[in-house]
Amino acid sequence: MKRRLFIALFLGLNIIICLCILSCSENNHYSSSSQTPTIIATSSPTDSLITCTPSTEAPVSASPVPTSTPSPSPSPQTARIVMIGDMLMHDGVINSGLSNGKYNFDHLFTNISEEILGADIAIVNQEVIIAGPDYEISGYPRFNSPLELANSISKAGFDIVLHASNHPLDKGKDAALYCLSYWQSNFPHIDVLGIHETEEDAKEITVREINGIKLAFLNYTFDVNASLKPILQQTPYLVDTLNEEKVRRDIANAELLADATIVAVHWGTEYTHKVSDDQQKWAKIFLECGVDLVLGTHPHVIQPVEWLESSDGRRMLVYWSLGNFVNCTSGRGSGKGARMLGAMSDVTFTKNEKGATTISTAVAHSLITHIDYSEYGITTYLFNEYTQELFSQNKTKEIDPDFSYQFCVNTFETVLGDFLAVSP
Repeated sequence: MKRRLFIALFLGLNIIICLCILSCSENNHYSSSSQTPTIIATSSPTDSLITCTPSTEAPVSASPVPTSTPSPSPSPQTARIVMIGDMLMHDGVINSGLSNGKYNFDHLFTNISEEILGADIAIVNQEVIIAGPDYEISGYPRFNSPLELANSISKAGFDIVLHASNHPLDKGKDAALYCLSYWQSNFPHIDVLGIHETEEDAKEITVREINGIKLAFLNYTFDVNASLKPILQQTPYLVDTLNEEKVRRDIANAELLADATIVAVHWGTEYTHKVSDDQQKWAKIFLECGVDLVLGTHPHVIQPVEWLESSDGRRMLVYWSLGNFVNCTSGRGSGKGARMLGAMSDVTFTKNEKGATTISTAVAHSLITHIDYSEYGITTYLFNEYTQELFSQNKTKEIDPDFSYQFCVNTFETVLGDFLAVSP
């Protein structure tokens, strides 16, 4: 009898111990998964004008909830976005990619490949149209690049190409539509913003989802070049311009579809580091409508980076101008060297466990165009990796007497300030 009682007690104790182990295991189990980036092209919820209104709710701060049994907190979701400025394809840049009668432009991106491939979304401002030999390849003033440039942009790892500038109609409507068709047919994984085939297409909002964060992307230009305005007047949907009614409607719809809205905008005054009144006006509209990040192009030199704040405390980050990514101006004289200096925006969005999405980090990487008229000689470097020996070989010194290594250092530090990623 005692033996049976002992065995029963022993078995009961073992069952209790097993149940305790299983319970602890279940309470402490946590799994995480990352979502593969997807593209969502969603038509605007409505065609009517939506008056944008800024959010009155501040981002919710995460606060730990006390529990009797500690458990791991979910990691915040993040999405890293980088963008380079104007791809200004002067004759010299075009010729740098020509060898044995064939074009290749991989060399333009070789020295920034790590940053491009390391981002969740990489954006390039394709200042000029890519329509190939059927529309006459040419540089300034009416640009058109070889089709091989699109191949190199894709190979470099860019996800979004911006075409809203003052140049997409340089070779006419048919060339712009051919460019768009070439992107869509050969590189369907790349989103092309700023130019459209139909009015219906122009109403769509591009949203990309990265790690559970939905980001909406919009692209506008102040206008096209004066002689090309009649084309735009006949087909206003062809290029996204800064029309206030459209901008407000687009942003309002983007806010409905995404966690954050990013506006890439071609604006400002050429060749000045100073932000114009017109830029300030549009930035105020973007802020009012709820935009989170503004990425500026067109001045062909870098301009400051700063936070703007609305009356209710909501903030928006503005890169006023990223300057040129690559160019080879034929002009000479003081000030031309500043056009060789650009910036790459590098912004990380974070969504916490409460669902609030904010910008957690933001820097600007300094860039310099290297001019060497040998085969594949024109390219762009991160300035903090650009040695003084390389600088001594940069032909820009021959066109601008004030262009020096120290001039570059001073320009980056003065203009980009605390947002400069690494001091030269």
